Amino acid sequence: VNLGAYLLQWSCGPLALMDFGDVEAADSKEFERLYNEQRQVQEVFAKALPFALKAYELDPSNETALQKLSGIYFALNQMSSYVNFKLQLQNL
Repeated sequence: VNLGAYLLQWSCGPLALMDFGDVEAADSKEFERLYNEQRQVQEVFAKALPFALKAYELDPSNETALQKLSGIYFALNQMSSYVNFKLQLQNL
C-alpha cells in the first residue's frame, strides 16, 4: 500500500500545477499540454493499481487499500470498480 500511495501522491503534484484558465481563450497547444499531463498522471495511477490490489488481496478489510483502490479507479474513469470499492469502504 505504501508504494502505491507514494506513486499516487507523486502523480497529484502536476494536477495542482495545472492552469486551466479561460477555456474559451485557451489555444490548442495548452489543451495538448493538459491532455499529455493528464495521460501521464493516469499512467502513474495505473502503475499504482497492482500494489493496491495486492494489499486488498492480502486483507480485504484494509481501509487504506480500499481508499486507494476507489481513488485509483475513479482517476482511471472505471466507475463500476470505483463504486464497488467505495461501497466496500462504506460498509466497514
